[in-house]
Amino acid sequence: MSILTISKEQLISRLKSLGWRVLMMGLAIVVAFLIDNLNVVNLPPTVIAVIGLVLGEISKQINKNLATLKGLAGQK
Repeated sequence: MSILTISKEQLISRLKSLGWRVLMMGLAIVVAFLIDNLNVVNLPPTVIAVIGLVLGEISKQINKNLATLKGLAGQK
């Protein structure tokens, strides 16, 4: 068995996770762009990256909660 072997379900799960994280990083960039253009606060790229990671974790929790709700709805 190869180390690089991955099941279809794992691949789909990983791609969904990547999608959520990319979406949240995009949201962080948009927020930083808006703040920069409003000249309210100048955020360094490191702070933007941290905000993106935090938003990614928030989205991960939202996704997990949605999956749990879908699972509960399917049990009825």
